[in-house]
Amino acid sequence: MIKSLFSFVLIVLLFVASLGLVAYRLQDPAFVVGQARQVNLYGRLAENVSALLPIDQTKGFALTSADVSDVLKSGIDGEQFYGFLTAAGNAYLPWLTGKTKDLNFSYDLTGTKQKLSDAATTKILVVAASLSFCLVPVKS
Repeated sequence: MIKSLFSFVLIVLLFVASLGLVAYRLQDPAFVVGQARQVNLYGRLAENVSALLPIDQTKGFALTSADVSDVLKSGIDGEQFYGFLTAAGNAYLPWLTGKTKDLNFSYDLTGTKQKLSDAATTKILVVAASLSFCLVPVKS
């Protein structure tokens, strides 16, 4: 009986210690970004971006999910994604943990918007060029 109780208490203490270590490590932005790189978060998001889009928004859309993935990859590269994640982590984690009362975060997306727009335009032009022409007689 005492042996079982001791085992139970030991397991609970190990669980609480593990949970505490995880909570402590998640407060470090470098650790969070390192884990994101280790699991290839950018690659996974880029490959599955079409699954993240609302279905009603993709109906009648000329681009396939592979095209959307290509646009995303050419508009936002992995280093830019992880740079954003680092900047966001450095701003939000101290605020979330109460180390600072102020939350100041800004990130310039001007170049990213232009690259995404250019990549989407290129893809749409390729799709439009591959369509066959249909001449409809105009009735007057």
